[in-house]
Amino acid sequence: MTWNLNPLIAAALLLSLWAYSYGVMVLWRGGVGRGVTRGQVGMFVLGIFTLFIALMSPVDPLGEQLLSMHMVQHVLLMIVAPPLLVIGATPSIFLWVLPLKWRRTLGRGTAPRTRLRRVWSAISAPFTAWMLHAAAIWLWHLPGLYQAALVHPLIHWLEHAVFFGTGLLFWQAALRHDKRRLLGVLLIFTTALHSSILGALMTFAGSVWYPLYLESTQVWGLTALEDQQVAGLIMWIPAGMIYLIAAVWLLGTALQQMDSAEQHPHRVNE
Repeated sequence: MTWNLNPLIAAALLLSLWAYSYGVMVLWRGGVGRGVTRGQVGMFVLGIFTLFIALMSPVDPLGEQLLSMHMVQHVLLMIVAPPLLVIGATPSIFLWVLPLKWRRTLGRGTAPRTRLRRVWSAISAPFTAWMLHAAAIWLWHLPGLYQAALVHPLIHWLEHAVFFGTGLLFWQAALRHDKRRLLGVLLIFTTALHSSILGALMTFAGSVWYPLYLESTQVWGLTALEDQQVAGLIMWIPAGMIYLIAAVWLLGTALQQMDSAEQHPHRVNE
């Protein structure tokens, strides 16, 4: 099995872990669990490990030979790692590694009326994040773009960056709004719906969408069409189930929140 021992990826993952760990240690000087819980730390570490599996394990080189393995990689980058990282950390936790002057400069840059804040608010708005994520899923699975990513390494990394980046935006919008959890349920459910439709189309297609896999799949005893059907099933069922589990979990927390508000109305106004 070939591993992708790219030093840039390894450095980025280790740097993220170091910056996060530093921020956690600063916050926990006031007591373990202050600012970030042990459970969140575990989620973040698991998210980084998921990225390691997606980008550095044999999953990555095998994705060049099998569409089904490439689909596994996409699921890890879009549906598994991002929600773990979103739940495990907030962007501010990474700022503790910066000098105080830089932190103050960034703080001024994210003030409500600054241009940077307005841009972030625009792209992280729930509907915008949903649209960007949906566009990434559908556009990058068009035969022309998909095969260009297989041939050109830079386009391949752009594809991964778009999947992961829009995944972070989407899950941030869906999971981070305590007062709009029902909206998050809607975002996740509709994403499960349209991505499952794409998976079903791939599964039941009567022709090969990506001819570049015609020869490489034979080494594994599969035709390109069979490999495509497996990939479609992965997007349709396992990936769809992850979305649905997340939607059910979020719905449960929303109902608990509403029930708590009814039982303790004075807390809502505090």
